[in-house]
This record gives sequence, structure tokens and C-alpha cells, in this order.
Amino acid sequence: MFKCPLDWCPDPQSHQNRVEAGGVGRVGNRSSFIRSRRPAERGLLRVLMEGLSCSSSSSTYPSGIHTVSPLASRTQTAQTMTKPKAPRVAMILAACFQNLACGGLIFGWAAISSSLLIASNEEGGPALSRDAVHRLFVMATSINFTAPLLLGILLDAYGPRICSALSILLVGSGFVLFSASIPSFPTHLPAVILIAFGGPGVQSSIIHLSNLYPASKATVTSIITGSFNLSFFIFFVFDRLWNRFHFTYQEIFAGYSIVCAVAFSFSLFLWPDQPFSFQEQMLEEIVPDQASIARVGPIRAPSVFKKTSLAPPRPGQGGLPTLSSTTTHDATATAASRENTALLKPGSAAAAAMDDIKEASFWEQLRSAPFVRVTVFIVVASFWANFYIGTIDIQLADGHLLSPEKQNYMVRLFTAVTTAGVLGIPIVGGLMDRYGFVTTAAVTVSMAVIYGLGIIIAQAQGGILPLVLAFIAYALFRTFLFTYFFAYLADALGFRFFGVLAGVSFFIAGCAGLLQSPLMQFGAGNCHLTLEPLSGCDSGRWSTINFYQLACLASLYVIPLMDMWAARKADAQRKVVRGKEGGRGGEALRSTYQTVSGLKQQQPRVAAGATGGKGGRDGGGVRRSEVV
Repeated sequence: MFKCPLDWCPDPQSHQNRVEAGGVGRVGNRSSFIRSRRPAERGLLRVLMEGLSCSSSSSTYPSGIHTVSPLASRTQTAQTMTKPKAPRVAMILAACFQNLACGGLIFGWAAISSSLLIASNEEGGPALSRDAVHRLFVMATSINFTAPLLLGILLDAYGPRICSALSILLVGSGFVLFSASIPSFPTHLPAVILIAFGGPGVQSSIIHLSNLYPASKATVTSIITGSFNLSFFIFFVFDRLWNRFHFTYQEIFAGYSIVCAVAFSFSLFLWPDQPFSFQEQMLEEIVPDQASIARVGPIRAPSVFKKTSLAPPRPGQGGLPTLSSTTTHDATATAASRENTALLKPGSAAAAAMDDIKEASFWEQLRSAPFVRVTVFIVVASFWANFYIGTIDIQLADGHLLSPEKQNYMVRLFTAVTTAGVLGIPIVGGLMDRYGFVTTAAVTVSMAVIYGLGIIIAQAQGGILPLVLAFIAYALFRTFLFTYFFAYLADALGFRFFGVLAGVSFFIAGCAGLLQSPLMQFGAGNCHLTLEPLSGCDSGRWSTINFYQLACLASLYVIPLMDMWAARKADAQRKVVRGKEGGRGGEALRSTYQTVSGLKQQQPRVAAGATGGKGGRDGGGVRRSEVV
């Protein structure tokens, strides 16, 4: 529970005098700032300040607010707040470096699948067959998607430092093991499993760092998760080192373990044992820059304006306590109007109706509609995204629409364009900040559909242009997909069980990914076994598979539509509850800020409360402010 900074808590005597005079209780030297803001910003400021529980043994207010001495406030903050060990910018840069170096390496597989990995030992390669390379990738992606469940439990139990360090240690060990492989004792499979298993833990351990920038959390989350895309370029560099500078694959993989060692040191010396708390970082940022509250984005508003921010009833008090607050009226209201906020009784029907799903148990969150929707979304979308990475070289070779040189060029171009998808990070961050998750999901599905259409057209007509357009759409689709998933999950369900819930989603996706191998065998022909097309060779069933792919991706439009319907249903229920509460002595219900459906929050507005009974100051009815 937070303590109010001293200058946020009202002076006892002046507060009492102003209340008796019919004025508004003064909240330190912040009240003049709040009144100077726009109505929407004033509403956010007021609700946040009410969510900070002030307690001390020195001074008590009629409304239940207590003051804290400067020494006590500083002492408690020092004891409870997790502070970064380096400047915030340095922490974010270190996180991006770790994600780039170790997070998603396996998804740059296409850059070496048709070159370095199938090269002979004399050429400096491991001499693997195309089928063996594909099986390695299928196993790696399945392990990569099932790993977050175990690593998520580790993250929740032992914190970011341990989870990150262990994950990077596994990745580095995988590179050393891959370089040690010899024909008599091949270690490619266990090495790839270690690299794939450790990657998700690297990213999961750094998501919480976005709380260091509470006013721009959506954008920072996009930057951190988007740096995942840059790791696709690492294997492209491997291919260049082998092709241009003639390094062997043993030298390349062993040398990269040094990069993993640097990333490992960041985990040991920079990462905290407990995730950074959004509320703590918001409080830290508000003191020097109160205006940042007005920039609350869709990812983090639920963690501030949720039911737990409402103060509980004081012991021994039967009714609903009220909290005297700074006015948050619109331009037509006067500054002298007196407004009180009704607080929900924890066990009331209204409180139950407005309950925030972030406070639910793990099993309730696991069965919740938002989790089911986002899991279906990530399972279907990631299956087809990973399927193309593992089969692009075989699809191009079976088609024989391009020369072998152009095929290799297009595979390298695909890796480069996919890596450049990181440029879409500001786009997806802006979509989430400004338009919410429904729009972001719809745009993500649209990119997937464009990619699917481009592949079908390229297979039917040939040519490079359709493939290039498909690559660009694929890069944006993949960038949007994982950024949207992590942001939606954190927004809808919070960070309480974030690691385990993300692990469950990816575990399901990993199990589904095992179907890629039999699907590849169904679609593959035998034309890819030769450099030049032979008369009568089988070009496979790739066209059929790609039509199924397009249909599956297009069906994902249902997910944002369901989100929109759920949001409208929840809004209608809130209106009904507010109407019932408004009829009980004029007490209007203040709705909590929550986005269970994953939609962007509405801007707060203040509605004039009804007066009941004797009305105003004269009797039982008081005017209530309402944030909706």
C-alpha cells in the first residue's frame, strides 16, 4: 500500500475549515495545478490521488485521510520501492540488447537453412539435408513456444534476475554445443533445443521494464518486444560470415557465445529481483511531472484505476465512507462546487458487478474470455507465421519459378525484410495508444491476409514483386502479432500471473506447431531435390495449403469483433448498475477503469451527481462525482 507524499496530503485544520465553510478540501500545493488542467486530465489526476492511501498515526481527517511525516514517507519509500540500478534509458537499451542477442534467434532460421546448414564439411557447414534442417526448425519452434510455461513459473517465483540469467545461460550453452558437433557425435538437435528453450525467458524477464516509463508504457512495451525482431538478423550475419569471410560454422557458433556472456552479465548486475511496479513508478514520476498522468495509455490504466484504488470502509463505520476530493468538473461547473465520491463497499453487488479481472485467481483468469480470445489469436497466427519460415526455401524450390540463385536471394531478402519489421514498432505502439486493441488486432489480421494473398499470387503467376509485397506484409504482421499479444495480455489480466498465463498460451501454440512437420510432408513435392527442374517432377500441394492458410488467417477477424461486442455488453451492464446505484439516495456509482475486453479506455468525464432527500449540504443527499 502506498503512502501519500507529504505535500499531497491536506493540512488537517485548513481541510476542516474549508469543509465547514462549504469549500473544497485542499490537497496540498497540487490543487491549483489540478484545477488548471483540462477536465479529462483533472479527472485522471483526482482518481489517481484518491487511489494513493494516506496513513499515519499523527493526523486523521474526517474522510479517513492521514498524513505522513517526511521522515516516515522517505523511510517507507526506500524500504518498499524497487528502484532501477541504472538510468532508465540504459535499462531499456540493455533489455533491447538482450532481446536482440538471445530472444528470437530461432526465427531467423531461413537465413541459414538453404545455405550454411546444408553446406558440406569441406565448405565449412554441418552437411545437413533439407529435411533434417526442417525437422530441426519444427522441433525448435515447438520447444520455443512450450518453454514460456516453465520459464513463466520461474519468473513469477524467483523474479526477473534469475529467470533472465538462466535463460541466457541456456542460449549460450546451445551455441557452444552446436559448435562442438562432429559427424560421429552430432549435437545439433540438443543444441537447437537449448537455444530455442532459453529465448522466451529472455523476453518475459524484461517486459516489466516498460513500467519505468508509466506515461508511455504502450510505446516502450512495443520497443522491447519489437527488438525481438532484430534477433532474426543474427543468422543472416552468420550466413554472411560463412559466405564472404569463409568462417566455419563451428567458429561462428562458438564465437557468438561471447555475445551471450555479455548479455548474461546484464542480467546479474542490472535486473532486479522483483519486477518494477507500475504504481510505484507512476508515483515516482508524478512528483516531478504531474502532467504525465494525463498521458495514461491503454496498457496501464487498468492497473491504476481499478477497484483496489477505492479506499475500503474505516473500521467500525457502517455506511459507505466518502473521500473529499478536488473538484473535477467540466467547463460549465464552478470551482467552488463541492463534490464527494462514493466508494464501493467491498461485498456489495455493485462492487461484484464491477470487479476487476486482474484481482481474480489464476484459474478464473485462465478461464476468462479475454485469455481464451488472445490464446486462439496467437495459436492460429503464430502457426502460419512459423510455418512459412520453415518452408519458404522448399516452396520456392518446388515451384521452380525462379532460378536457384534468385531463390537464395529471395530467402535472404525475406530474412532482411522480416528483421526490418522492427520499423513497425512505432506504428503498432501508436495504434494501441490512440485507437486501442480492437483496431490493432484488425490491422494485424489485415497484414496477415495481404501476406497470404501475395504468396498465392506469386505461386500462380511467378515474379518477384508479389513476393516482396508478401514479405513486407509478413514482417508487419509478425511484428504486430507478438507486440499485440504481450500488450493485450498485460492490459486485460495484469502482471499478477502474467508469466504463467503467457506460458500457457505459448505452450498450446507450441503443441499446435508440431503439426507443421506432417503438413510440410503433405505439401512438399520432389522438385526441390534437384537444382534444375526435371520433367515430370512433383511440385507439391503448396497452393492448397496456402489457400487454407489464407482462410485461417482471415477467420481471425472474429477476435476483434468479439472484443467489441464484449466491450459494448460490459458498458451496458455498467450503465444498468449506475442507474440502480443512482436511485439509492442520489449516490451515483463511480465505474472502475478496466479493459477486460482489451479495448482502449474511454476518456474520463465527470457527471454531476444527483441530490437526494434534503439535497446538498443540508441533509442526507450529497452530490457525487463520477468517472466513466
